[in-house]
Amino acid sequence: MAPDFELADTTGTKQKLSSFRGRRVLISFFQFAACPVCAYNIDRMQQQIDILEQAGIVTMCIYASKPHNASKFSNASKGTLVLSDKKG
Repeated sequence: MAPDFELADTTGTKQKLSSFRGRRVLISFFQFAACPVCAYNIDRMQQQIDILEQAGIVTMCIYASKPHNASKFSNASKGTLVLSDKKG
């Protein structure tokens, strides 16, 4: 089991990993929201989002960027929780 953490999503709402206890969670870590390699990898994940959701997998993208940058540059949308580990 992963250690619990709490991070803000792109709206500023705090999200705790423990709130997803009992569910399978795919967590992807990205350095910067504006990184083109990160955008490519998220796009690839988004192409598979329907399959992941059907399998009961929750997807999270965690950026080492401020929340407004994660929101602005992230192409993760449908079904993916975008979190930031930097203060806004």
